[in-house]
Amino acid sequence: MYYLVTDETNLEQSGASKFFIYGGLILSSKQMIEVTDAISGIRDKYGYRPHDQLKFDTNCRPAHVSIDDAKLAKNEVILACHASGVHFIAYLILHAILQAENKNAYALNSVLCAFDKKFLAQRNDRGIVLTDRLPDSSDAYTLLKSKFQEGLKFPDNAQLVPLDRVLMYGTTCDGASHISSAVDIVLGGFRWVVNSKDKSISNDTPKIIMKNIVQMMYTREGGDVKYVRDYGLILRPRVVAAPAYKAEYDSLMTYFRTLIDE
Repeated sequence: MYYLVTDETNLEQSGASKFFIYGGLILSSKQMIEVTDAISGIRDKYGYRPHDQLKFDTNCRPAHVSIDDAKLAKNEVILACHASGVHFIAYLILHAILQAENKNAYALNSVLCAFDKKFLAQRNDRGIVLTDRLPDSSDAYTLLKSKFQEGLKFPDNAQLVPLDRVLMYGTTCDGASHISSAVDIVLGGFRWVVNSKDKSISNDTPKIIMKNIVQMMYTREGGDVKYVRDYGLILRPRVVAAPAYKAEYDSLMTYFRTLIDE
């Protein structure tokens, strides 16, 4: 049994936010326990109290935890996920291309499709999906019910795609588990590097943050090649015609592949 726990980030476009990102972590039952125990120890080590948030955003840091200790704690969370063999999956689309209507629903569709039709199918296993945020809280459960009862509906295909391997959908929130901290920190680190102006492999700061995250990305291996696109890394739209937009996607892919192959 595998669990997909998702969240979203970069909801609105800004100077420091070019891409809308939706993603999450895929964990087995054993990995859920390992990561939970690891984060419990990390919280104790760095002085996080039961009600304190452990998130990527420095503004969420409790006052009694130093900035340096918060950074070390976040890095140890990422290392714990990586060491446990947790898989990461992320959907990205440029805000300049994105249509506001149904943006989260389409992102969720793409992530669910990869989880059900590829990850679970390859392992001949079943899964449960837990979403941290949904596009419209007033209609969140209607959306989840539609995924279970009907499947996926994509804008370019009128035919519904059933999700046969997902047994259950639910919602969770920050503070309801240590896994939510893991998702927030991994996705937050990924977001920070994606929006970094310097994606040179020689730039040490994003490289240190990103290397373990990118190496957690779900890939399909074919011989000596690891395929990440449309597996752990879902870029939309599939075809980008405008040269300026295409350059943004190409630079990301080059950077990611370098880190995955190291």
